[in-house]
Amino acid sequence: MTGQVRDEQTFSVLVEGLSTVESKIGQIVVSTWLEDMPRMQALGFDNLKPAYIETMPPAYLSVINNRDVGSYLAQRAQIITGLKAFPDMAHTVRLRADHNFGSPENVGRYLDLLSAAWNSPFFEDRSLVSGVDDNCPYFFEDRVLALCPRHIERFVSAPIADTGSVDYFNVFPEYQFYKSLIQPKPSPFERHDHRFRLRTGCGDDFSTYDYEVLGKAYRQYVIEYMGEVSANIAFLRDTAKTSGIEAEYQALCEFNVVPRNFRIDSYDEYWGHWKRRSDHYELDARFAEAKADGINDKPRFNALYLKYFAGDHRAVINMEVDEGPCAMAMNELRAVSHIHCGEREVAIRDMLSVIENGGRGFEVLFYLLRELPLDGDIEKFEEIAAIATAQFPHETRMGEHIEAMRRNFKNFSARKK
Repeated sequence: MTGQVRDEQTFSVLVEGLSTVESKIGQIVVSTWLEDMPRMQALGFDNLKPAYIETMPPAYLSVINNRDVGSYLAQRAQIITGLKAFPDMAHTVRLRADHNFGSPENVGRYLDLLSAAWNSPFFEDRSLVSGVDDNCPYFFEDRVLALCPRHIERFVSAPIADTGSVDYFNVFPEYQFYKSLIQPKPSPFERHDHRFRLRTGCGDDFSTYDYEVLGKAYRQYVIEYMGEVSANIAFLRDTAKTSGIEAEYQALCEFNVVPRNFRIDSYDEYWGHWKRRSDHYELDARFAEAKADGINDKPRFNALYLKYFAGDHRAVINMEVDEGPCAMAMNELRAVSHIHCGEREVAIRDMLSVIENGGRGFEVLFYLLRELPLDGDIEKFEEIAAIATAQFPHETRMGEHIEAMRRNFKNFSARKK
């Protein structure tokens, strides 16, 4: 068990549930920060006779501003320290202290679901997952880690230096955890920032950066990746179906006992998704051999992006932008930076220029929608709002922003009258 007690009732349910299935558990280890242990002990966790392992937060954690990176490093420290406390490698389940099982009996039902999978010769040497993101490889559900022995060894022995072998935007918990379990062979696909297209408003389409880095090898990369998934990962829905208990799996999903933050929860569905992505990728006119520019340009974008979100907007404006696959995304952040530096007229001019040239990033759309009502240009506002809605249809923050700015527009117009 890792993490913190965020709700005493939720934690008490977890403790009571574990106490009813002690005979099914070889050993319980608690790995968390020292200050969190007394609260667990006060809520009865001592009755389970756990081994308490104090985990020291990484010394550099307090100076890391990126939430994804900080979360990954903190969780990694707790998980590895806990796994090392077991004398023998065994099938191991990492639960978070804030996991809400709803009722004590659901704890046993959930562990039975995992046991049924590992008791099958088809899945005994696989780690188990309940879902996976459909935009990025290695992005499996990690609220519960259900690890087989061979993966524990890989997890514990993975050097922290491996974190830097991929694009900066792949340093987040799910990606790093499951990449360390699967241990893929190094490739542009493994290192690639697969979510770049989402941040730059490409939606379901691919970006020029994707084509210049992955080239014509995309489908082959996908085939190799899915082979790695098949050899290492099993979906709980598939294991439950094989064991004849799919109804139990579905029931636990409905109770939110099985973590389901992602839509895809079976291998066949996941394979079908990546096949469709490959087909779509090859239809684009940009489908061609990879270019060095894509790989070389991305670190410069990352550097500009980090300066932008660190608030160093003057440095962003002063950065030179060469022609490359990330140039549009960089120009978007440079244009918006003028707003933050109090240069509104330049900002609006440059932001509109970016839009006219095909830019569709979240930041440029967000700030244009904020500024246009002040100029009374309702026609241009609605034009940008339509683009933003089309590019980010599932982004709640954008939808709420558009409605709020519409109200501001009406209020501003009323005051002028």
